[in-house]
Amino acid sequence: MKKEIIVPLIELNDDEELWCGKKLRKKNTGMNIELELDFYDYILAYADWNSSTMMMINITENCIKAGYVYGGTLGIDMNCGKAVVTKSALRHTLGDELTDWYLIKNQ
Repeated sequence: MKKEIIVPLIELNDDEELWCGKKLRKKNTGMNIELELDFYDYILAYADWNSSTMMMINITENCIKAGYVYGGTLGIDMNCGKAVVTKSALRHTLGDELTDWYLIKNQ
């Protein structure tokens, strides 16, 4: 079984490349449940209607909001010749401080 490691988005290098399929976690969502269960997981996916953006789809297991799309799209950085999301795009959509947002890495 793979172990999940969560890294605060604010700690990512500015040039970190997040590809389609990367998973993100939003903690402290305000649900009235135990703190360690108070999160939503999202996956980055291409937005079919706009080839220059990605969207975040809720993939939280056993959650009524699974399948919901997060309220904003993420701009793809095409300057590097790759379809990736950068920390700058995350800040634009999720807020400058990236409060309570994490990258999920499997080890």
